[in-house]
Amino acid sequence: MQCTESDLIAWSIRRVLRPAGPSRPDLDSLTGRYALGPNFVITVSRLGGKLFLRATNQPLFLMAPESPTVFTSKSVGARIEFEVDGAGTVPALTLVQNGVCERAPRAQ
Repeated sequence: MQCTESDLIAWSIRRVLRPAGPSRPDLDSLTGRYALGPNFVITVSRLGGKLFLRATNQPLFLMAPESPTVFTSKSVGARIEFEVDGAGTVPALTLVQNGVCERAPRAQ
């Protein structure tokens, strides 16, 4: 879905104003597979203290932390925001790239 400028501004404000969860997630809780579609999966992995992202048929990218739940990759112009629920689990992430916001639920 294409994000309007207002959508992106509201998304940024929600990210800043979001109340702190029960605890900050560790990198291991963020790792896993997140489905953007039936044939397109984002795989998030950890190596040491760094988080990496690989989408279907794409190379591995290092993600730089902006906060405990938001990571960016300047090389591909992508931003990932992990959703953390009240129990501290991560049910989904949102990918923002080229003005498009896409929610990807964790794949089972």
